[in-house]
Amino acid sequence: MLKTFIQRYRHLLLTASVAFVLGVLLTMAAYIPMQQELAELQEEQQAHVQQRQDILKRTAACEIDNQVMHNSKKALQRLVEEQQQEIEEHNKNLKFYRQLMQAEPSKEGLDLNAWSIIPLANGQYLYRFTFVQYARKHALLNLNLQIELRGIQEGEEIAYPLADLLVEGVEPVERLRFKYFQVVEGKLILPEGFQPDTIVIRAISAKRGVAPWQQQLAWQIQEP
Repeated sequence: MLKTFIQRYRHLLLTASVAFVLGVLLTMAAYIPMQQELAELQEEQQAHVQQRQDILKRTAACEIDNQVMHNSKKALQRLVEEQQQEIEEHNKNLKFYRQLMQAEPSKEGLDLNAWSIIPLANGQYLYRFTFVQYARKHALLNLNLQIELRGIQEGEEIAYPLADLLVEGVEPVERLRFKYFQVVEGKLILPEGFQPDTIVIRAISAKRGVAPWQQQLAWQIQEP
């Protein structure tokens, strides 16, 4: 009886051990493919991340290239505009020189070709005077220049030398020295309460017997 019980116990124990081993083997058989699948998924994810990074890098490079092209286009456009302005200025100067060279025989000596007074901010004004010399054979002019503004202040007539009205930092031009033309320009500010009405320009030669050149202009503002 005892022997039979022991044999049955051993049989049950062997059966349980076999079942346990089979369970472990089945579990491992199912786990290994899952591990392989997980590794494949991780590799695919890493590939997608790398691909996304590559796309971002290419996109950033394209944006940089587009910005460089845009900046280059703008720089080229500015260069073309500057060259066009230089050409226009050159043609203007060439035309101006031709006018000087082809002046009427009766037109000789110093003249004021153009002038302007343009208002700026803070009560300042930009002035510009273009002096020219008409002559068949142009010699160097060397003249002392005097410019003054005349007008009314506190009910009285008063005159201010232009040099006294210049904005700080602007150097006065006291001489005309040129063969063909010379531009005199700068910025001035009017004294408080002063209402100019006349600009008086004198050019005086250091040579004896040469009459001074003088011209009076009505104060006129030209809109910028």
